[in-house]
Amino acid sequence: MYHVIVRLAKMLAPITPFISEYVYDQLKVQDKNEAANSARQEAKIKLRWPVKEVVVTGDAALEKAVEQLNAILVKSCNAQKVAFWKTDEGTKGFVSRDAAGGKVYVNPARDEALVNESLFRELARAVQDGRKKNGFNVGERIALTVFSADAKFSAFLAKKVGDLAVEVGAKSAIPAAGEAGLKGDFAVEVSFEGLPGVKAKFSRA
Repeated sequence: MYHVIVRLAKMLAPITPFISEYVYDQLKVQDKNEAANSARQEAKIKLRWPVKEVVVTGDAALEKAVEQLNAILVKSCNAQKVAFWKTDEGTKGFVSRDAAGGKVYVNPARDEALVNESLFRELARAVQDGRKKNGFNVGERIALTVFSADAKFSAFLAKKVGDLAVEVGAKSAIPAAGEAGLKGDFAVEVSFEGLPGVKAKFSRA
C-alpha cells in the first residue's frame, strides 16, 4: 500500500503538485511514526505510555515535514515533544531506528510526571477492560471509586479524575480515602514500575 501511494503521488505531481506534496509528506510522517514505535518496543515502552521526547534527524525535506506536521507527530508518537535536530549530538542513551531520509530517536527517560501519566493510562485501560469483561455496553455509565497508596499519584489522580471519568464512561469518579472507601460490584487493580498498586471498583450508575 505504501509503495502504491508513493508511486501515485509521484504520477499526479505534474497535475496536482500541492496535493501530491501533502500526501508524500503525510507518508514520510507515518514512516517516522512507525520508526518511533519500533524504538519504543526495543525500550519496552508501551504505546499508551507517553515519552518525554522524540528526535528526528535527516534531510531538509524531513525537517520541513517535522516542522509543518509537528502537532500530528506529537499526538501519533504519544510524546511530550517532537523535534528535528541537524545532528545526533545529544542523543546518547536514546533508542534509535533508521527511517526514510533520516533517523528517529526516542528518549526512554521517565520523570515523575511521565510515570504518573503512564500509570493513569494503565488504570484507564484496566477499567475499560473490566467493563468489557463484565458485559457492559459502550453507552452504559458507571460509578467509579479509585484508591492509591502512593501519595504523589493520589495527588495527581485527584486533578485528573474528571479526565478519567470521560475516558472510561463514568457518571462519577471519586478518589477514596482508603481501600475501605472503594465501592462497586467489580474490581480492578494495576501497578507500574514498582509503585504501590492502584485499586478501583465500579458498578452501573
